[in-house]
Amino acid sequence: METSNISAPAFDSQGTLMSDQIHVRERFTVSDDQARLDYELVTTDPVAFEAPVVFRYEYLALEEEFAPALCSPSSQ
Repeated sequence: METSNISAPAFDSQGTLMSDQIHVRERFTVSDDQARLDYELVTTDPVAFEAPVVFRYEYLALEEEFAPALCSPSSQ
């Protein structure tokens, strides 16, 4: 999934600045045995960052429910 045209006060909760050129790519991959979900987020912003910012997370299937993300479409 790719996202651009992001209008937010900051990149993160610490107030890291970002520009209107920020671009986010997310990738979700389920392991072959379906016991793990790998998540990768790559953020590029040629104005604010010297290099892409990469986050990687693993979620294990522990019979627990995922909390939904509270996202809403832009009103543009």
